[in-house]
Amino acid sequence: MLFILKIVFLAALFFIIYFAVGYLYFRGNKSISEAKGEHRKKYSAFQGLKSGIEKNDKVKNIVEKKIKI
Repeated sequence: MLFILKIVFLAALFFIIYFAVGYLYFRGNKSISEAKGEHRKKYSAFQGLKSGIEKNDKVKNIVEKKIKI
């Protein structure tokens, strides 16, 4: 029984340390956080463009014709 508790405790300790190191690494690494921010900007710009095209029927028809050809 004590052996099982040691294994559970060590597994929990491993995951706590693993996630803490990952959090500290990504928090301190500016290039990774900047890349995530750029991805969010590009994705939100794409979503805005997509919704604008869906609202405008004339542009929507042109885009659909270009995609079919």
